[in-house]
Amino acid sequence: AILWHKPKRQHNDTNQTMMPRNPQQSPKKEPVPDVPQLRSVLIRSPSSFGVPAPRPLSAAPKIAQLTSINTSKINGPWKLQKSQLLPLPEVYPLERSHVYIETLNVQEVATNIAECLRKESIAAVFDSSKAMVLAETSEHVKLCIRLFLDDEQVVVEVQRRSGCCFLFHQSAKAILRASKGMKQQRLPTFSIPECVIKAEAEQRSEQEEDSTEEAVEIASQLLKKERHDA
Repeated sequence: AILWHKPKRQHNDTNQTMMPRNPQQSPKKEPVPDVPQLRSVLIRSPSSFGVPAPRPLSAAPKIAQLTSINTSKINGPWKLQKSQLLPLPEVYPLERSHVYIETLNVQEVATNIAECLRKESIAAVFDSSKAMVLAETSEHVKLCIRLFLDDEQVVVEVQRRSGCCFLFHQSAKAILRASKGMKQQRLPTFSIPECVIKAEAEQRSEQEEDSTEEAVEIASQLLKKERHDA
């Protein structure tokens, strides 16, 4: 039989480890407050960083040189040919504000649209290369007018970009009517009948008389009172 002997514990070592340390031998460290770290900053000229220096206003490019759109003036006719019109794509949902024109050619339609924009005081930029007009009304309604060709028919589409829907509907209706050569439809004006004007004048005079009599009666009642503050 093998007998296992447990080793004896060393009481001296354990007693030494359990004894508290002398505070004089290991003093406590005081907390160090957070101090911002100072860093040096070097200011150089913009040329040293590779940034170009600002140019003077006299050297700024003109706006006319930046625009590369083929535009024409608003007060002049919009010159447009049939060959410049793109065919209507097969998968292209037209807006509800569009018309098909058969009786007029492309130049007549373009002239009618330009004249309508001039009469309605709508600012426009004509792009003959794309057969498109970017316009904006005085009420800040932005719209786009595009012309297509579909089976020898001219398709005029007016699309709203931003602004009031009601005001866009009025402008689009006027543009589409003008593109077909129709006169602008003005709202009818009605005059007030004389009988209504006479009845209103009589009613106004009666109200003035009643108010005058009421004011005189109130003043007389105040004068008849014995109170000094009346």
